[in-house]
Amino acid sequence: MNDGIKDVNTFISSVKLKDEADFYLEICDFFEFRKLGQLFDLNDLIYTYRDSIDTIKINSGDSRKACIFIKNIIESRHYNDIQRYNFYLMLHIFFDYLLFDDNLKNDVCQYMEWIEDQLDLVNEVATTYYYDFNISNLVNSISSKPANEQKTILNERKKEYLLALSKFNIPANNFDKQCNDQINIIDQLVAAGVQFSTELKSTETLEVKSDSLQEPLENNKPKLTLPKNVQNNGYVGVKHAAEYVGYSENYLRTLANKGKIPCYKPTKTGHYRFIIVDLDDWKINGMKNFQTTPDDKLIGKGTEKYKKAARNNNKDK
Repeated sequence: MNDGIKDVNTFISSVKLKDEADFYLEICDFFEFRKLGQLFDLNDLIYTYRDSIDTIKINSGDSRKACIFIKNIIESRHYNDIQRYNFYLMLHIFFDYLLFDDNLKNDVCQYMEWIEDQLDLVNEVATTYYYDFNISNLVNSISSKPANEQKTILNERKKEYLLALSKFNIPANNFDKQCNDQINIIDQLVAAGVQFSTELKSTETLEVKSDSLQEPLENNKPKLTLPKNVQNNGYVGVKHAAEYVGYSENYLRTLANKGKIPCYKPTKTGHYRFIIVDLDDWKINGMKNFQTTPDDKLIGKGTEKYKKAARNNNKDK
């Protein structure tokens, strides 16, 4: 492990461009913050990014070719859906450090949209992994139910988790063990005569704590999980919103990029999300009832460079 860290440190120290070196530093920092060591070897992940950035440099001015090559690099690593999600998420968050080339600045919007598309492909699996297979979320959602119903739900969710492990080839996070532990706690409480219909409406003290993915996130760090309101049927993605208003997905993204349709980026990964009632109002009243707000805090650091490059690109067009 120490040899790997020394190799990464030596590599980062050898990077001549400060912004590019800062990109790798942010990846290492985020890797530690999110405890991604259970998903990647840091040494391998850094070199995967190195190969991807070299591909961008070599194919400067041809973003489509570069994106295809990057996708081939990821496929050659045999990353599962959760690994791909985290790889593209970090690339999106810290991409603005890589705006060191004029040709890249001109293509930044194409790169960002492509990265968002890659995230969309694995977003459902990642949401299930980080949100649905989270013992804290599950316990809180069933805490007011009778004991037998809680146990039934825990067993069913455990089966879904075990099926997902093989179906999606996602890494294990001990969710099945945590469900078993929670069932044991419920059995002990029933034996002690606890009435679940009243006493268990607040179960913070009974909740099984995870030692891996369930730690709370700091306010100043981007989140990997989807917020609860995204689970609401009123929130839809680009595909469903385009069908709803009768436009193509590309045109809808264009409207969103120009602030001409009410949209949100609740995942902090750049995914556009839409609320059906907002779209209904927009079709009648346009944008007069909506105020556009900057997404500075949703993209990551160095955002001003990204925004400046995007503005310059729009002017050129």
